Amino acid sequence: MEDVCVGLRGAALEEAEKMGDNNSVLVDYVTRTPEGAYCLILVEEGPWVDEEIERELERVRMRLCNGFDALLLGLVANKFPESEGQAAIIKLSCFNLPNERVMESYNRFVDSIDSSDELQREIESSAFVATVEFTISLYSTDNPCNVHADADEF
Repeated sequence: MEDVCVGLRGAALEEAEKMGDNNSVLVDYVTRTPEGAYCLILVEEGPWVDEEIERELERVRMRLCNGFDALLLGLVANKFPESEGQAAIIKLSCFNLPNERVMESYNRFVDSIDSSDELQREIESSAFVATVEFTISLYSTDNPCNVHADADEF
């Protein structure tokens, strides 16, 4: 990984994903919370084709992994120097996806980070982030109420 690409949407995002550029992390938005944490927002829009759900879940998991790596390796701090040493959040915002399947996959991902002593040590020793937190929001046109889940802060 060499860079964090922010703001690619629609055709530009699809083209970047097709190219399979493993040197870039695709982030939709970078924001700052009122408390000062830097938030990488990854947006996923559906609906997904039933036959492609497993592939899509794996792709989303890789986006989460790449975002996490970009924080720990300092790629986010390179692009946003003021974020260095600050708290970080990776937020997955999902629209019209199979919510139950997405939550199961998301929870497995967060649990794998939470239960890894090695990754916890990497977070604690990182000069680029103070903490890493994960959140997810699920939206559906069938039920416009937001379902929001926060993982424990690491």
